[in-house]
Amino acid sequence: MPDTPPRRRKGRLERIRPDPGDRFSIEGPWKVEAVVSERGKVLDARIMKGASTPPWPKYEAHILKSIRKWEFEPARLKGVPVGTCMVFELHDK
Repeated sequence: MPDTPPRRRKGRLERIRPDPGDRFSIEGPWKVEAVVSERGKVLDARIMKGASTPPWPKYEAHILKSIRKWEFEPARLKGVPVGTCMVFELHDK
């Protein structure tokens, strides 16, 4: 377990909206898991819990594409940068 967790230093959530006529509601946060390298790059990400009803795969894919562009200050263990897996929540507001 790292001494300090990764901290986001670059990137934002790029939002998309449904096409006219689509009926989606977003309630609550999206729970996301991301693997961050010792260099602070996102190597992989996945949605652990979506917030849309019904499920909205197009939006989830867009969220993941956006997150994979983010950069982090890497986690550290005894002062040395290390890769780690992190879980966080995203709110669409």
